[in-house]
Amino acid sequence: MSFLASASQKTLLKLQHNFLQLRALQMTNQIRMVKNQMDAYQLANPDSDCTSDANYLYFEQMDEYYESLKESIDTEAQLVQQEITALENTVKQGIQQSCQMKLAGG
Repeated sequence: MSFLASASQKTLLKLQHNFLQLRALQMTNQIRMVKNQMDAYQLANPDSDCTSDANYLYFEQMDEYYESLKESIDTEAQLVQQEITALENTVKQGIQQSCQMKLAGG
């Protein structure tokens, strides 16, 4: 009956996966916000060299930070999904083995 514990673990992993998806969505929104700020800054300062402006450089750093964080979250979500799939297979095999033992025993 250890497959029941595996099913519980799978539920916890799904919860973790959903949380990671929410965090990834938050990072996507942060990235959009920073890019909008960068675009607005460029429109407001068409004649300036944005690559040497401290405000614009700050926006670029924030964009890189959020992109990196989102990639990390996406990678973690993929790993959790792989664990979920492995546990689903374990649970299915456990149920099949349990049924086979019951059929063989009686």
